[in-house]
Amino acid sequence: MEPSTDLKTARAAWLDDLKSRETFSPGQLSELEAHLDDAMDDLTARGLSPDEAFLIGTRRLGSPEPLASEFRKVSPDGVWATRAKWMLLGVVAFLLRRYWQPVSQATSR
Repeated sequence: MEPSTDLKTARAAWLDDLKSRETFSPGQLSELEAHLDDAMDDLTARGLSPDEAFLIGTRRLGSPEPLASEFRKVSPDGVWATRAKWMLLGVVAFLLRRYWQPVSQATSR
């Protein structure tokens, strides 16, 4: 049975809400989605509709803010490590741009 458009929209909104928290790595998001799939499969096997299974499955996993809070407790440096990587990449890009141009101009003379 194909999920309804409303269910697809609700699932995408749930996943987008998790992604917006910056707490979850792509692997953690995949794991949470797999847990939701498992819960929904179990609940639909027990006779619930896919919409009901989604609602109960997401409630059992927890709403996004408490989930993010729990994940931050386990990996408090995760968000800062990601931010530090992006900052370092920005500094490297700045230095390359700043020093690459004079070097390329000097070698072309």
